[in-house]
Amino acid sequence: MPLRSRAGTLLLLIGGLALVGWMGYALTYQGESSGSDRRASGVVDVAVFLPDRSDWADFREGVLISQRRGLLGDVVEQPETMTFRTAEHGRAVRLSWFEGSGVVTTRDRVNRLIDRPIAPIAFIGSNNTVLTAGLAEALHGAVDRRRGSGLRPDPVLLVPWATTVRVDRPGAASLPLLDLYPGRTFRFCPNNRQEAELVSRVVADQEGEPTGVVLMVDGNDPYSRDLAEGFERAIGLVAPEAKVVIRRLDLSSPGLLGSDDRPGPAELEEADRIWRFVAESPGEEPVWAVLPLQGSPTRRMIRALVDRSGPIGPRDLSRLQVLCGDGIGRTTLDTLAGRCTLPVWCVSSGTLPEVEGAMLDLGAAQIPAEIIAALVRVLDQPDSPPDLASALAELDLSAEDPAAFGRSLAFEPSGERRAADLGHVLAIVPGQSEVLAFGPPRVEDLGGEPRSRRSLAGASPDNPSRATR
Repeated sequence: MPLRSRAGTLLLLIGGLALVGWMGYALTYQGESSGSDRRASGVVDVAVFLPDRSDWADFREGVLISQRRGLLGDVVEQPETMTFRTAEHGRAVRLSWFEGSGVVTTRDRVNRLIDRPIAPIAFIGSNNTVLTAGLAEALHGAVDRRRGSGLRPDPVLLVPWATTVRVDRPGAASLPLLDLYPGRTFRFCPNNRQEAELVSRVVADQEGEPTGVVLMVDGNDPYSRDLAEGFERAIGLVAPEAKVVIRRLDLSSPGLLGSDDRPGPAELEEADRIWRFVAESPGEEPVWAVLPLQGSPTRRMIRALVDRSGPIGPRDLSRLQVLCGDGIGRTTLDTLAGRCTLPVWCVSSGTLPEVEGAMLDLGAAQIPAEIIAALVRVLDQPDSPPDLASALAELDLSAEDPAAFGRSLAFEPSGERRAADLGHVLAIVPGQSEVLAFGPPRVEDLGGEPRSRRSLAGASPDNPSRATR
């Protein structure tokens, strides 16, 4: 066959396939008159800004989990989009993934999306504070630029994983992260203050209030500084009489730090200081070593404390409790359980798994599933989409709601999520090979005691915590 004829045939085939695909999409998501008369008109777009395909995979899983729970109707998957219909009124919602890997790229993409005739009603992102702040500032600037057009409500920003409360700005005072795009930003994960207070309260309830605390801070890491401030505040609430010593570290010092998870000279020296502090602390009460650090520095310091514990007597060895934020998680504790000679406590943002598998451990897909459930709840209406900021501010799902995943879902006026049952604490103790989980204190529990602990032996581990929160 002549080359020109082959090329023409190929073009006809490609055009035919494209036409069939477009017609199928139109019939499924645009053909309102031919389907159920309960279907809401139009497709609403949601832009998902995440740097890694693995993060996008968590959101894809969140959509499928929501579908299995009966919250969604039909779901159509593409490599970089997920389109689904709400269960009752059939509104079509399309999630589109954008590889938000840099602040400049993020700003340019946000401007292009905002300038579309029909812009996304919501933006989701990101997996760390730097990219989330860049997305918030880009939205603020883009919305300000088009303000006054009166065409549609401004989009909302939904934060899945960035935990930092305040962000640094070059040449200006720090601001709360949620104030970078004020009034329209909603955080679905616990923030650093909530995490620090949760782990501090659980450890104090289980082991007693500490008589002394060593708080280690990486001075070059905004996440570490912000989480350390959260721990300072939490310690003042749960152990106001404790002596607090703050150690500010420079974890960028070459040659003094370890590589990977092996401690270096600087970390071993800090471990010696902590053990001396334990020995010099009066009484028999616990002493806390608080590590608001990223994952690898946290693991190095835990190992340094264990390595330097050889000459420590049983009295002092039994007093030390190691507290962390979300720099480490279930994966690290699984590795340490049964081998670590120190108790280690950290935070998980998920729901406390119930006994005998009564509740599925959703891992990293839980918060994406909650974001999808919230969008479905406020968008599943027969008329035009509501102003999402007002609708989310009024959202109040109890833990027993079919759209909830074992915990309540509501927001404070600031856009922070209410923390009454948000997250849980993971722990390992010497001589026990299982990871333990403790729920947040219930409001109705006398004395504010945490829920009974759960053994997580055999459960699937959480994904490793995201770095540079």
